[in-house]
Amino acid sequence: SSLRQSKYREFIKQVGRTVRQVVHYVADHWLCYKVYKEQLGDTSSAVPTGESGLSRYSLDRLQIEFDQFVLRATQWILTAHKLGAWQFMADMPYSSISLLTLWKILWTLYHYQITNRQSVIPGEVGREEDLVLERRGSVLSDRVDLDSIPKTWEEILTDIRDASCHAQFIDVLMKTYTSEAVFLLTTFVNMARSRTADNDEEIMFINTITEEIFQFTQVEEYARDAYSRTGCSLIGTIASVHPFIITVMLNKVYHVIQDIGENCILLFKELPLHLWIP
Repeated sequence: SSLRQSKYREFIKQVGRTVRQVVHYVADHWLCYKVYKEQLGDTSSAVPTGESGLSRYSLDRLQIEFDQFVLRATQWILTAHKLGAWQFMADMPYSSISLLTLWKILWTLYHYQITNRQSVIPGEVGREEDLVLERRGSVLSDRVDLDSIPKTWEEILTDIRDASCHAQFIDVLMKTYTSEAVFLLTTFVNMARSRTADNDEEIMFINTITEEIFQFTQVEEYARDAYSRTGCSLIGTIASVHPFIITVMLNKVYHVIQDIGENCILLFKELPLHLWIP
């Protein structure tokens, strides 16, 4: 029934909110512990000789464990398609995890597939209960196999730039409620904003996120009408933290200006040009 579906949706949103709170709580403690160990002069690879179980692991090893924790948490939220939980994925503590794990999360966002759900047939006995169980089961069946994620960011970048991968992601956007799709794109933005851009790999990640949002919201014909204005705003949000992406946008617009037309005016209206250093 509609009431039962509404209660289930609220339940899933509460679960998503709880997952986000737990991840933030653990991230705060992890950050405090790292600062404490660094103040003691420990290096990231040093293995302490203390008595407690925690102190027997280096910061690098603990970072790997924390990365896996966040990666799995985002996977559980991602499976709650059309249930209002994707908003919590956009607010994860991405600044606390390693850059490689961010690439892995990005890969899972591209390779998420929406499983077809059977609809309730009015008057058919037992179908509503079956549908609820089916939806509950989907939380287990829709998750990406983490072992299938490429091991290096170079492999991930090559994979997500493949035409079939782009087509699959566009399919997800077009089958998703607009609000959920915006949360998904906002996740991209917050991942880029969380980085410090203090080395070439960080800059590559930020540029990739920006180029992908531009491609999906300004160039792709099927998504452009629905998400063009939102895309401009999201790119402007990244540029407010990383103004160097304006150079990237100039280059991208130069090559596709015939396709996007007047949308480029709206895009550059959203960019903080006063922060840009050519």
